[in-house]
Amino acid sequence: MTTDEIRKIIQLLRNKKDVALFSDLHTYKRTGKTDVSMQNYFEYSSLVSTLVKGIEKQRPMYLEKYNKFISHNNLMTRQQQLERLESLVNAIEIEINNDLIKDDNDPTNEFNSSYDKTIENIFEKFHSCCKQARKRHDKRVTIDVHDEYDVQDLLHILLKLHFEDIRPEEHTPSYAGSSSRMDFLLKDIKTVIEVKKTRDNLKDKEVGEQLTLDIAKYSTHPDCNMLYCFVYDPEELITNPKGVERDLSGEKNGLNVQVFIRP
Repeated sequence: MTTDEIRKIIQLLRNKKDVALFSDLHTYKRTGKTDVSMQNYFEYSSLVSTLVKGIEKQRPMYLEKYNKFISHNNLMTRQQQLERLESLVNAIEIEINNDLIKDDNDPTNEFNSSYDKTIENIFEKFHSCCKQARKRHDKRVTIDVHDEYDVQDLLHILLKLHFEDIRPEEHTPSYAGSSSRMDFLLKDIKTVIEVKKTRDNLKDKEVGEQLTLDIAKYSTHPDCNMLYCFVYDPEELITNPKGVERDLSGEKNGLNVQVFIRP
């Protein structure tokens, strides 16, 4: 979908919202009840569905939020449902106006998409690389991954195969009164990679708490539009890795976050 098409749908939704509210006044005068008509709500909701599906490749979190809103629509009036859907439309409009959502055929989208796949493939193959690194000829010295620094060192080597400008330990803006260092900044594609390795005192709860703080911290960084959180868990100390991934991945404070817990 092009940005022009997105803007046209947003304008149609603005008009539909005005019609829905106007209809609501007539309903109130006639029945004494205030709620948007089923027809007006359905037309509005259908347009929002078209909008979020049209930008799904760039912003999948909007479709996730839309589906979540719809699944809970029996708990609210249609007026309340419409207002929640309007919040999605407003957020998408802000991203369009700030050039954060582009045409699907924009070459920069293809550029970023290919690098996203590269980074994710590195995470998927990381554990296999660790095992292979131990099998050196004649038991020669190698990288054996014992702690978080070892994970960073091996990950840095793998990233070097694909990226020229990798900035390890870049400073972050001050957050909660102090600043810290990020693990890797890929400035060309405005992507940060944060690395964790589980241990006896760093499991589900602690990993979740640390990543939540990282997400808040990186959401203020001018060079971070995408945050990858890679948690290496070879001993499988995290009891529900998929649950942690689902809870923390998605759009968070305007930041696109993807969490990978492997193996």
